[in-house]
Amino acid sequence: MVTLADLLGTTGLALAPVAVADPDVEIRWVATSELPDPTPYLQGGEVLLTTGLETRGWRSQWRGYVDRLAAADVAALGLGVGLTHRRAPAGLVSACRRAGLNLFEVPRPTPFVSVSRDAATLLDDERDRVARRSLDAQRALTRAALAADAVPALLATLADQVGGAAATVDRDGRTLAGVGSLDADAVQTEVARIRDRGLHAAASVSGEEGTTIVQPLGVRSAPDRWLAVSLPGRPTEVQRATVAGAVSLLGLALERELERRTDERRLHARALELVLAGDTSTA
Repeated sequence: MVTLADLLGTTGLALAPVAVADPDVEIRWVATSELPDPTPYLQGGEVLLTTGLETRGWRSQWRGYVDRLAAADVAALGLGVGLTHRRAPAGLVSACRRAGLNLFEVPRPTPFVSVSRDAATLLDDERDRVARRSLDAQRALTRAALAADAVPALLATLADQVGGAAATVDRDGRTLAGVGSLDADAVQTEVARIRDRGLHAAASVSGEEGTTIVQPLGVRSAPDRWLAVSLPGRPTEVQRATVAGAVSLLGLALERELERRTDERRLHARALELVLAGDTSTA
């Protein structure tokens, strides 16, 4: 995740924090607009850059402007100073502090394109790190899937990779095998909610203690087991990808286990037939 603190700390930009309530907020892109209301063109998570060209003489108008940006989930407002405004106006600073919107100044010598370019570099680097971490996690899971007892090995590896707990549970949410401690009530509630929806259902619930994820396991048949995962906080991209990979590998492992049990039952049935027929040697 790339945060506002990462961007503010970028060498060479000389960005100056003014009212930064949440430096760890995630930034998804940088946008530039001089519109009094740019929110129809935003998706959330942006750092919005402006010189305030249309805001000369604003006083009470700052509050509505900032409220609109905060409602649009803008990550931060960067005001280019030295053109329309020598410094961030007091009304803007006050409105940002009241609404909890991060505000920083972009000095006159720093082009907006430099802020956008450096933010894009940070985001590209983060995507590369996520891809590498996801690949490492998938490799660890694949090695675990090759173990003689694949299901316990996969659960242990998954719990280690996500820094939480992982277990297979039955249709009543009772733990069959697992590593770590789960919120039993949350698991049972989520399994009951999705168990009749087949293999394509999934559930995720977050609270003060973290996040509980429940997904059905299987490849072809209706699920009779579900994967329950407990994570501290909200799941990252890497954790989501790791859980998805574990679901696929656990599904294959359980299908192999089911086929093995089916073959054993057939062998036992045939042996019994031979015994009843008097062919104990073959049996």
